[in-house]
Amino acid sequence: MSNSERRALDAIEVSTPILQRVDLDSPTLNTETVSTDGNTTVIFELAHLATEAVASKTVKIDGLIGPTIAARFYAAAGSAFYEADQLFDPNSFTSLGSKKSDRLLERQVIKFTKDLSDELREKFIDNVTAYAAGATMLAQAPDSAPLIELSLPSILKSIPSKLDAKARKLGNKIAVRVNDFYANDGSTDSVNYESVNGGPTEIRIIDRWSPEYRVGGDPSSGLQTFLTPQWGDVRQILGGKKLDTLKDSVSRPEPFLLVDGASYDLANGTITYDGQTQPITTELIGTLINPRFIAQAQRVVDASANLTPEEKLIAEFWEDGAGTGFPPGTWMEFGRFASELNDNNRSEDARLFFAIGQALHSAGVAAWGLKTETDYGRPQSAITELSRLGLLRDEDLLAPGIQVFAYSRETQQRELINGVDWETYQTLGAGYSPPFAEFVSGHSTFSSAAGKIIDLITGNAYFGASVTTTSLIEKSKNIPITLSWATWQDAWLESGISRIYGGIHFDDANQGGLLLGQQIGEAVFNQISDLWS
Repeated sequence: MSNSERRALDAIEVSTPILQRVDLDSPTLNTETVSTDGNTTVIFELAHLATEAVASKTVKIDGLIGPTIAARFYAAAGSAFYEADQLFDPNSFTSLGSKKSDRLLERQVIKFTKDLSDELREKFIDNVTAYAAGATMLAQAPDSAPLIELSLPSILKSIPSKLDAKARKLGNKIAVRVNDFYANDGSTDSVNYESVNGGPTEIRIIDRWSPEYRVGGDPSSGLQTFLTPQWGDVRQILGGKKLDTLKDSVSRPEPFLLVDGASYDLANGTITYDGQTQPITTELIGTLINPRFIAQAQRVVDASANLTPEEKLIAEFWEDGAGTGFPPGTWMEFGRFASELNDNNRSEDARLFFAIGQALHSAGVAAWGLKTETDYGRPQSAITELSRLGLLRDEDLLAPGIQVFAYSRETQQRELINGVDWETYQTLGAGYSPPFAEFVSGHSTFSSAAGKIIDLITGNAYFGASVTTTSLIEKSKNIPITLSWATWQDAWLESGISRIYGGIHFDDANQGGLLLGQQIGEAVFNQISDLWS
């Protein structure tokens, strides 16, 4: 048994952390890790402050919030945690590249700490870390100032005022280094992305992304715009060439047409090939129309029709929309669970959250690179168009047509509906799908990257968390459901399948994201381990 596994088992026997809802009255299922013994590190607290900042909708780029922006923010915060801690550890090295100014910082560290007791030295390092993280987060998200300035004093340790001033000075210098590193990284939008489709009523190419209404089914809410289309070119720790190699390992999604040279007119319901134009019918499936494209849509419809109470809650729990830490934030909270489970000290937490942040950020860059490269359409637009064309066939119906069995929000049960009215199973009042393309799944990529690196850096596949809650969409039913995960892999697989249950992704996007994310988690781990091994 490894040391980390032994420590994890000891932690289970003594004090297992709790995963719980942040606010039972919240319109989201946002969760947080709660320590049951209070023996946590300063970084455990700072990581939660980072997720709170994102949940407060104050972490923005170009005035926008979203999962990519959140992941970058967590990466910057994690860099601050690590850079502050490594400065006091002779066996660790900076992740930012050596500069002459580093020697000045090192001399200041020696000067400030040479006469301190062990206890006071530890508190001093805690405060340096807190000030570095606070200044980094403030620079990355100025609108979060009220939250950070209110929260930071309760995280800081009580030390003499002159010593605390030195800690602040040192922390601010570290933050400058971190923020300089993340500056000019390509994260601001310089891409003039335009969808080939004009919205739900103007879909011209069925396998390309189409914006939906910002509030599902409400044209007055306006059309979505593609969130952070520039993200595939944002700088991240693995470098562009390495990330491109990993992306190339992922098979591309299924096209609508089987043959080159064929074209179609969705408005008129016709397909043209070899000079002949004919109506689009089920008879063309397997000759001109790709049966796998139809099958993947039918799979999502069937999942919708047969949702169990547990599957519904899985879809809701992992949704992680606005007002939460987004999918990357869930894994920051899971990282806090790992910290408590393994009884981490500050240095171990610095490495853990640095690793999680970098894996999440690289995952976001890779996933969005594929999203813009493939520009693939989501189930919402594909299913409604295929239904209108009469190409979906439910096994419980005698003939193909526009009717399908699916979940009905109105009756909260399986119903025979007009397929053009099919809807995703997502929070009411939001868009049917997120405002970016289908392939690959961000949830799957973020989750498997973060889960993989937690597994690797702790040396412990065991997770052992659970949360019990009720549905927000079917609140009137008030059915308590417990979701539990024995391993990190259990959690990342459930995150991926949740998007099938919710009608957000096809299987290929999920499987591709899971593969890509695990590769990213392993690659990031291998790269950063050199900093302290």
